[in-house]
Amino acid sequence: MSNESVHGPPDATAMAVTFAKTIGRIADFAVDLAEQLHKDLGLEYKPAPHGKKTKKSVRDPNMPKKPKTAFFLYCDTEREKAKERGENPPSAKDMAETWKNADDNVRAQYSNEQAKLKEQYDKDMSAYNAGKHHSQSGSPPPKRESPDTSSGSEDEEENAQ
Repeated sequence: MSNESVHGPPDATAMAVTFAKTIGRIADFAVDLAEQLHKDLGLEYKPAPHGKKTKKSVRDPNMPKKPKTAFFLYCDTEREKAKERGENPPSAKDMAETWKNADDNVRAQYSNEQAKLKEQYDKDMSAYNAGKHHSQSGSPPPKRESPDTSSGSEDEEENAQ
């Protein structure tokens, strides 16, 4: 038996260490370069904490969703038609090709539907932004009466009997 380690020839460990050191030097160089670039541009340099991922901003669940495009509306109807026929839905590539070759009447139909959805979205967004602005002004939003609290006099009558 030879004196080689279980993990490979003795050179492999030395190569791995050299490789790790080289990568470290490259990373340090990149950080220095970024700092210099920010300094030259007059910007403040704030590197992300190493090893930590930045948090993705949380989407407000009350915010209206953007409307689908005409193409995606077309894809939805094509998938539904395929389901009704008992076929597998066409691939996105196939639908893109048929959309590209579709006549103007078909495209106009879906574009009109998309325009209606966009108008509704704009209305919903303006209402959402108005409510959001109102809540940021410091005063609480107007309270809505729930069905349980609107008939409070009935509860009082039952308790009196």
